[in-house]
Amino acid sequence: HSACAVTEDREVLCWGLDTHGGLGDGETGLGQRARRLGTPVIGVREAAEVSVGAYFGCARTQSGEVYCWGNGELGQLGDGRRRTMRVATRATVSGVTQIESGHAHTCAVLADGTVRCWGSFRDDDGRNQGSGSDRLAPETMVGVARATAVASGGGHTCAQTAGTIVCFGGGTSETRNFDERSGEALESHGVDLPLALEPTPLPGITPTSPERLPVAVSRDAASVCAAGQTRHFDLSGDAPTAASAVSVP
Repeated sequence: HSACAVTEDREVLCWGLDTHGGLGDGETGLGQRARRLGTPVIGVREAAEVSVGAYFGCARTQSGEVYCWGNGELGQLGDGRRRTMRVATRATVSGVTQIESGHAHTCAVLADGTVRCWGSFRDDDGRNQGSGSDRLAPETMVGVARATAVASGGGHTCAQTAGTIVCFGGGTSETRNFDERSGEALESHGVDLPLALEPTPLPGITPTSPERLPVAVSRDAASVCAAGQTRHFDLSGDAPTAASAVSVP
């Protein structure tokens, strides 16, 4: 319902619906009304990255701190409290090199290669995935080491580690697992502990940087994006559907 971007001046601008303070501009009277132009998030300076979930957002600064705003009733703000903030508040984590938000959670890659997450692994329908407990402050994901990047869906996150992709959170009809050899769909399930997966190359997608995940899966699990290209794949277990590359700025 909202979107945010980092400007050349290292500000974070957000626009769209201001539900639960999701724009972080300090306003209290917008309700369901939308802002058509970007407005600065109050309390964020020297931003390097921003990620938006459902009615909340988080920004990483150049110094590795994280600031979040909006709906925090499930711990989405990462400051140890359940509350809604219409301006940014600092999450209790530092040394962060990347952040990624799902529907109600955010995960951060730290400089030491660990991954910490906060909020709730709920999917877009409000169903709790994985352990089901809300994390009010960032918690280290046990079993994840030497991570270089993370990518999140609605109720799950995957981390790129040394040679493997480690996933945790939920497995719903939209986040299914497949047998690499037969291509058959495996039973969907939530996972409390990280599940290691051997990465399988996708036709037509070439990694462009070893420091970043080469692909990103959309939250509806219907598309896969690579730097400079967008392709659509069928996740029913059949072969990838034919699709032409679309230029992405």
